[in-house]
Amino acid sequence: YGKYVVNGAVAAWTLGSLYERETARWKDGDLSIPESANGIPDLLDEIRWEMDFLLGMQVPKGGDRAGMVHHKLHELEWHPFPYLGSRETDDRFAFVPSTAATYDLAAAAAQFSRLIRPFDRAYSRRCLSAAKAAWKAAEENPVFTYGDIPGIGGGNYDDENVDDERFLAAVELYRSTGRTTYRKAAGDYLESEDWQQDISDLDNTLSWQRVSLAGAVSLVTAELPRRGSELRAAAAAGLMDAAAGYQRVATTDGYRVPMTGYPWGSNSAVLNKALIMVVAGDIAMEAGEEKEAESLHLAALESLDYLLGRNALAQSFITGYGIHSSGAPHHRFWASEPDLGYPGPPPGVLVGGPNARPRDDDPAVEVRARPMAARYLDHNGSFSTNEVAINWNAPLAWMAAWASGR
Repeated sequence: YGKYVVNGAVAAWTLGSLYERETARWKDGDLSIPESANGIPDLLDEIRWEMDFLLGMQVPKGGDRAGMVHHKLHELEWHPFPYLGSRETDDRFAFVPSTAATYDLAAAAAQFSRLIRPFDRAYSRRCLSAAKAAWKAAEENPVFTYGDIPGIGGGNYDDENVDDERFLAAVELYRSTGRTTYRKAAGDYLESEDWQQDISDLDNTLSWQRVSLAGAVSLVTAELPRRGSELRAAAAAGLMDAAAGYQRVATTDGYRVPMTGYPWGSNSAVLNKALIMVVAGDIAMEAGEEKEAESLHLAALESLDYLLGRNALAQSFITGYGIHSSGAPHHRFWASEPDLGYPGPPPGVLVGGPNARPRDDDPAVEVRARPMAARYLDHNGSFSTNEVAINWNAPLAWMAAWASGR
C-alpha cells in the first residue's frame, strides 16, 4: 500500500539486470501473470508493472520542479492490519520529490528503455525521455535530499549522499545513449573516495541506499558504447575487491555467510553480496581464472543454503520452502485468515531476517537477548525482522535464477 521510488527503482533494476544477463532465456509465458501471451517476455512485463508506477511519480512538464520524482506514496498513519489496500481510496498521498528518487528513476528508466525497445518502441522512447528529464532535474537540484516528513504511515528512506545514485543513473544513461556527459560522470565516481569506501566496507553492499555496485555490475555485464573499456576495467576491479572481502568473511563464518553484522533486512544483504560474488566469479572466468571463479560461485551458492536453513535458527527464511519455514510475515493482507479474505503468504517470499537491533518492542523484544544471528521472530507483528519488500525479493529472483541455470 505504501510505495517507495527508491525501493521500486532498485527492484526494477535488479530484475532488469537478470533479464539483460541472459536475454534469450526469458520468454513470454514463463510466469503465471495476467500479461502472459502478449508477445513480451513475462520478466519484462513484471518490470513494466513497477515502471508504470515510477513514471507516474515524475513531476510533469509545467509543474513545479518538472522532471523531479516524488519520493514516495503512502498513508498519513499506519492502518491496523489485516486489511486490503484496494478497499481504501482516499488516504494515500504523494510526498515531496527528492534528488535520490529522481536519479533512481533516471537509472531504472534508462535501463528499461533498452530492454523493452525490441517489443515496444513507443514505451522505450517514453522511458528514455523520462530518464533524461530526471537527470537534468536532479542535476539542477543536487542537494534536495530527503529527511523527515509529516505523518507516520511510512518510512523515511532518507539519503543524504546521492553521489552513488548519480553514478548509477550516469551508467545506465551512458549505456543507452553513448553520450560523453554520462560517461564522464560515471568515470569520475569510479575515481572517487566514495567508490573506494563502497568496495572496501565489508558491511556495504547493493541496497536502496547504496546503489554504486549496481552501476559497476551494469558496466561489466554487457557490451559498452565506444570508449567504455576504461569504465569496465575500473568497475571490474572494484567488484573483484568487494567480492573478495565478502568471500573472506564467509570462509570464517560458521554458517558460510558473508555477514559481519545483521542490519534491518539482513537477508537481502546476504543475497546482494552473493549477487556480487556471482558477477565477480564471471569476471574471473572470463580472465581464465577458473579456480577463483568456482570459489566465488560456491560462496554465492552457500548464501542460498543459509537462507534455506543452514543458519543459527535452522530456519528457512523463504515461505513454503523447507520443513521449518517462515509463515507469518509482516504483511497487510497475508494474514492467514482466508474466511475473512486474507490468504496466507504464497511460497517463495523472502522475509527480512535477523536484525541486530530489532525495533518492534512487542513482539521482538523477546529475541533481543539472543546472539545477533538469532534475533528473528516469525510473527506478523515483527516488522523489523519479518517484513517483506520487493527490493529484497528481487535479488532472491536473481540468485534463484542463476542457481537453477548452473
